[in-house]
Amino acid sequence: MGLDRVLRNVTLEKVSSRKGTTRGMGSPLEQRWAKLEGRLDLQLDSLSLLRENRTCWIYAARAAGEAVVVKQYKPQARALCAREARAHRVYTQLCDAVPGLLPSEIRGINEETGSLCLTFIEGELMSEVLRKRGDDTGEQRRCRAALERVGELLAHLRARTSSDRPPAPFLEEYLVHTSRSLERTPVLGALFAGYEASARSLYEELGAAGEPTSLSHGDLVFANLILDGAQVGLIDFANANPESHPLDDVYNLEVTCANLLHLSARFRADLAQALRSRLDLSGSDARTHRFYWEYHKRRWLHLQLGSGWIHRARAVTVLPRLLRSSAAPWAPGVHAVAMA
Repeated sequence: MGLDRVLRNVTLEKVSSRKGTTRGMGSPLEQRWAKLEGRLDLQLDSLSLLRENRTCWIYAARAAGEAVVVKQYKPQARALCAREARAHRVYTQLCDAVPGLLPSEIRGINEETGSLCLTFIEGELMSEVLRKRGDDTGEQRRCRAALERVGELLAHLRARTSSDRPPAPFLEEYLVHTSRSLERTPVLGALFAGYEASARSLYEELGAAGEPTSLSHGDLVFANLILDGAQVGLIDFANANPESHPLDDVYNLEVTCANLLHLSARFRADLAQALRSRLDLSGSDARTHRFYWEYHKRRWLHLQLGSGWIHRARAVTVLPRLLRSSAAPWAPGVHAVAMA
């Protein structure tokens, strides 16, 4: 069930037995409810667990009658709470600068406990729109226009947060991790020989390029974009990286678009181009392009090959195309073609 549907179905009445509960009394959800209210200094009218991932629990809730999302980060990932909040505040500020962006506000935060409450953005996930109505010309126009606005947001993020800090060490760590994982993939691992060593050299080249770093969303995929009419909202800044580059988000979406095989090759290319159309990437170094292209290509393969059989089958289907795409599609001097 989608987050928007969950929030609409959540009751506005408190669970009667929760009042006055103490540790060791009531259901686990009731105990978590009481803790979250204390940590956030916020009265929650309702609370429903939406999902759990490796870093946090995510709840659909209401506070003062308003739909909100509550995230409780796990102990090993509590630092992500502050990171997400900082990036989210920048996004909210830029909503005034980019027409058509849907804002979201922080209603409560406790960095020490890793607790965060955000207002919910109403609408429909773009991933669902593309899955259900991706062949509709009107929806195609709406999605392209939305990505143009997101591209404008990325341009503002670059201008607002650019600094001379070096690229985040996490970028190297994660690229090494995915590369090592691919090299050890059963049966297919030989296809990725040398990936781990190349990951380290790619990061060294990224640093040598000397480009300013800036805030990236870090997980710019269609499941993190919400459409409401002609407006679009961006959610889930948990992977935001202040020492990154717009190409981090550009190539994330590029790889995602290229592998939406239920859509036409032309429409997939149009979606990726819509994002780039509001960005001036002419001055970006070829080494920066190559790093983020390889980063997201390997990340996508790592995630797909490590998932269920449907995802593995999809990865195997597109593997020949991805392996022969050694040059970053939009790097200087590269004749970009659709990755169909």
